[in-house]
This record gives sequence, C-alpha cells and structure tokens, in this order.
Amino acid sequence: MWQAIKTKWKTYCKRFYTGRPWLLVLDIGFIFIILLLFCLWRLIVYYEKLPINDNLNLPVHKAISPKTMPLEWQVVFSSKVIDDALKELTAEISYKNLASESLTIHYQCEEVKTHRSLMLSLEDSEATTSVSILEKQLAPQEIGTSSLILSLPDELLIKGKSLDIDCQLLAYLGQQFWPAVHQQFSFKVAGEVKASAGAYFYTPEGDQVGIGPLPPIAGLPTSYLITWTLENQGGHLSDIQFSAQLAPEVSWQGEAGLTGGTLFYDAANHKVNWRLAEWPVDAIKKQASFYVSLTPTDDMVSTTPLLLLSGQWRANDSWSEKEWQGSLPDLSTNLEYDTHSAGQGQVVSQFY
Repeated sequence: MWQAIKTKWKTYCKRFYTGRPWLLVLDIGFIFIILLLFCLWRLIVYYEKLPINDNLNLPVHKAISPKTMPLEWQVVFSSKVIDDALKELTAEISYKNLASESLTIHYQCEEVKTHRSLMLSLEDSEATTSVSILEKQLAPQEIGTSSLILSLPDELLIKGKSLDIDCQLLAYLGQQFWPAVHQQFSFKVAGEVKASAGAYFYTPEGDQVGIGPLPPIAGLPTSYLITWTLENQGGHLSDIQFSAQLAPEVSWQGEAGLTGGTLFYDAANHKVNWRLAEWPVDAIKKQASFYVSLTPTDDMVSTTPLLLLSGQWRANDSWSEKEWQGSLPDLSTNLEYDTHSAGQGQVVSQFY
C-alpha cells in the first residue's frame, strides 16, 4: 500500500511542477519560513525558563551618599552668657576633611526669631571682613582649628532674654553636595543691676524728710534720710546684701521705708544692713530707707562730716551666672544727691 501511495505522489508532483519551476521555489521557501519561525519560538520558550542570576558582575558607579558627608566639624562658643560689654561671640571651630579631594565649606548663622543673618569672620593671620556666608576651602585630609567671630547687633541684645542662633553648614565636593546641617545655640543676654545710695533733707519732689538746722549747727542735732536703691533689668537675683558703716558721731534713728527684705541696725559694729533672699520676677526697683542723726561738735565747725562710709553691696544672679557687687558712695552732710539742699553740709558755729 505504501508503495502505491509513494508512486502515486511522485506522479502527481511530477505532473504539478513540470514546466512550473517557480512553484517549486515558492513551496520550498514557504517551508523554510515555517521552520525558522518554529525555531525562534522554541528559543524564546527556552530563555523564559532560565533562572535569573542576581550575582552578575556588572560595573557599578555609586554616588556618594548624602548621609556620609566626609567632614568632622565641631563649634564650641567660649561663653553662653552675653554681658553688656560683649558685642561679639567667639567660637573655636575644629574640622577634619575625610575626603581625598578638596572640600568647600559654606557656613552661615541667623537669629532664630527674626531670621536675621549675622555677620561672620575668621580670626587668623589673613583675617577677612565680616560676611553673611563664610566660605572656606579644605585641602584633602586637612585637619585644623579656626576662631570664628560672630557680630551681634544691639537690637538683638534684650537684657534678661535668650538669644537663639541657628547655624547652617553646607559642604561641596565638585558637583556633589550634602543636605545642610543645622545646629542651634542658645545664649543668655545678661541683665543690668545697679545700686545707688543717697542722703536727703528734701525728697526730689521737695518734701522735707530731715529735721533740724540746715546747714548743720554745732551742738544741735540734724536728722537725714538715707536711701539705698537697687535696680534690676533682667537678672534672677538672690541673696542680696547691702551694708554700710555709720560715722562715729552719727546715730541710728530707725527705719523709714522698705519695699522688700529686712533692714536692721547692728549696734555692736555700728553698721546698717539690708538683706533680700529673693528678687520678685516682676520687680524693677527695690529701696530701703532709714534715718540717721548727727549732732556736730565744735571741732567740726567749717568741716563737712561723713554720715555713712565703707558701703558695699552684692547679689547673686543665676540668669547671668555671676555675682554682682560694688561699693556704695560715702555719704556726707553735703547731700550731693539732694537737688534742693545740696552743698549745705558745712558745719557752722552757734554764734556765727
């Protein structure tokens, strides 16, 4: 049977292709295309079944991570308290360039509340003028220190308040840069504490507070009002002490007025003392007043006797972390602080 089919197929093909060779070429080409498409399909199926290899050794170009700034940088200010005489802040900057290339540094500071830029400069042999953005080039692997000077405008220095400063560091290495690093510093602006003392026969308003002759007369007593005043702008004061020695011929007459603390006379040492343990937050001024009396002797005629001498005061200030202290002026019968009777302190004789 197979032989008959084979003979019959050959006879058919011989009759079909005789005289028409182009049909033979067309059929052979068609068969070739089918075989080619089949091979491509099998190849695609084969590669889809291959496992994916994650360990291909492809070249990798890593960008420098923003979290790995190649710089060690530390700023330490010499003081956290700004007193009345301080118009600049000085800081010691320590730095180390960890990169093998030059690094460019930009540093700037501003006041936190107003965002006002502060002027900076470096204190070195090549000191520059103050700028709002300080630029410094660090050589590869450079290590060093610099003194930073930060200027303080007067309008930012409010006594008894905090001054908060935000400083920003930017670093560049070629086209690579890192997010700005911020660091805040808080400073205390010291308050101002003033002490004064005065002897009076009349108040500034003209009211008489003294008793006796003026100018003083030998043999006759004259009393005077002594006032101690403490003014505080912004300090957190405690343990406040005033003291002064009464002159030998002067006698204690008693307290006249007190706005705080305790006033007492130390008879054994002939001294007057005023003590305040704490200072009220809302108070600006405190006063202690007392009376003293002097009966001039004949040998004091034509002299101006002292009433109080060797006055001292002090107060602890936890805000500015310091102790305020000073001397009180010697007070005499000349009443230098009494605008109505100043200069009438020289003792006269009863028989002038």
